[in-house]
Amino acid sequence: MPPTLPLTHRPTAYTLIELLAVMFVVAMTGLVEESVAHRFGRWTGIGAGAVTLIICVMGGGALLSLELETGQKTIAGAEGEVSRDIPCDCSSI
Repeated sequence: MPPTLPLTHRPTAYTLIELLAVMFVVAMTGLVEESVAHRFGRWTGIGAGAVTLIICVMGGGALLSLELETGQKTIAGAEGEVSRDIPCDCSSI
């Protein structure tokens, strides 16, 4: 029987958004490479695919850093502190 890892030591899995982003980058690169190669030749298509790949990866990195930055602000709150107060209208209880 194979050994099982405890829940705290299991490797993390990719999220659906990460997998969709990779699929988008691969599809966009292939689409641009094929269309340019059909019209201008193989090496021009490969170059256009490489440029598209670089642009998509840089754009994805920019969106990821923007998401992480806004997530940090949301967690920290406007004053830089975590608010633990839960607004509640307790008059109806």
